[in-house]
This record gives sequence, structure tokens and C-alpha cells, in this order.
Amino acid sequence: MIILFWIFIIFFFIFLNNFFKIILVLEWLILALFFFSFSLSFFFIFIVIFFFSISTIVIFFFLFLSFIFFFFLKF
Repeated sequence: MIILFWIFIIFFFIFLNNFFKIILVLEWLILALFFFSFSLSFFFIFIVIFFFSISTIVIFFFLFLSFIFFFFLKF
């Protein structure tokens, strides 16, 4: 179920055909790769905040919600 959620979110952003949103998906995948390290995950979240404009605040909000969701699911 979690894997299906990730696949759905990734393909949703890719099909938007927006360059910055695809970059956000790549940052999200990097965040997922380093998810074992809590401080490193927050480092990538701050990278996402720094590099993206206000137009992607809603996407970042969903990124933050999914981060909290998967972090609490690990423990």
C-alpha cells in the first residue's frame, strides 16, 4: 500500500509536465533514499524549501505531510 502511494505521487507530478515539480520529485526521491537519517532528511527538506518558490508551497505541504506519515510509520 505504501509503495502504491509513492508510485501514485511520483507519476502524478511527472504527468504535470512542470520542470520544477519534476525536480521536486527528484528531491523527494533523494529524501526517501536517505530516510534512515533523520537530520539528513531535514537537510533535504530545507533544500526543497530554499530552491522552490511560493507556487510550490502546496506541493511542499504534501511532501511534509508524507514525511511525517512515513517517519511515524517507521517507529
